[in-house]
Amino acid sequence: MISIEGPHASEIPPEAFGRSCSGRVVVRGPGNRVEIGKNCKLKAVQIDLRGKNNRLIIGDDVLYRGHILIASGSNQTIRIGARSTFQNVYLLCSEGRNITIGEECMFSREIEVRTTDAHSVIDVATGQRINAPGDITIGDHVWVGLRTIIQPDVHIADDVIVGALSFVSRSIEESSVVAAGVPAEIKKRGVTWDRRRVCELSPDERWLNSHPET
Repeated sequence: MISIEGPHASEIPPEAFGRSCSGRVVVRGPGNRVEIGKNCKLKAVQIDLRGKNNRLIIGDDVLYRGHILIASGSNQTIRIGARSTFQNVYLLCSEGRNITIGEECMFSREIEVRTTDAHSVIDVATGQRINAPGDITIGDHVWVGLRTIIQPDVHIADDVIVGALSFVSRSIEESSVVAAGVPAEIKKRGVTWDRRRVCELSPDERWLNSHPET
């Protein structure tokens, strides 16, 4: 079951979480909201809601293991699309930015998705901060490999494979590609992926994978 704690715990009703959810929710600021879709499975999850008027929206049939932190700030949103799965993922949403993850995504283990570096890098000559926060948008049908880090101000298109141990600091604007490396860059074009272990996809299946919005 889900334990809801913190000075504003009463603002998050326990019935927002289904019977297949377990873990801990800490609500430290006012006006925060959680919306959980049907048939979601949150397993040993840690959710921290700080600041005020922030939102966590999880679509239907999502499996999530890991830590979700909406840190100091207000009117920030993490949105996770239906039928996406996460096997040990840390989502950090802070500094007034948002994280949007599409439908039918598959995240492996020990992955971080961060709208901020959490500390400042300063240009000595100008005194200006040079590691600004930024929104993160991940499209539909994206597979993110083991121990990948996705940095602020990144957009990943639909139907992308991000290889294990990648550092994604720049947007991946093309669909049907494999991107990998430090920093991640496109390594192969004209590919899609499927959760099943199959030898061959039919033409209809290939089309559906590359057009997840349909």
